[in-house]
Amino acid sequence: ASADAEPSGPCIAVRNFPDSWTEKQVRLVFALFGGVASVRFVRGTFGGRVAHVELKAPENMPKAVAQLHNTQVGDGDLIEEC
Repeated sequence: ASADAEPSGPCIAVRNFPDSWTEKQVRLVFALFGGVASVRFVRGTFGGRVAHVELKAPENMPKAVAQLHNTQVGDGDLIEEC
């Protein structure tokens, strides 16, 4: 799949995470929510990277969003359901 491909299922859009982060760091953030099925990095509308994260257990998305939304990690992140 292309790095710019749309997610195949429901995902969480992670914005404003440190540029140095790799897929491994993004996966670690979501490990407590049943693990990650896939991570896709894309360019955001206003620059910067956005990670589209699909969880192995999609039913955990609302919990992940509620617990991680507006939390500060590294340089800061913003997490919302997409």
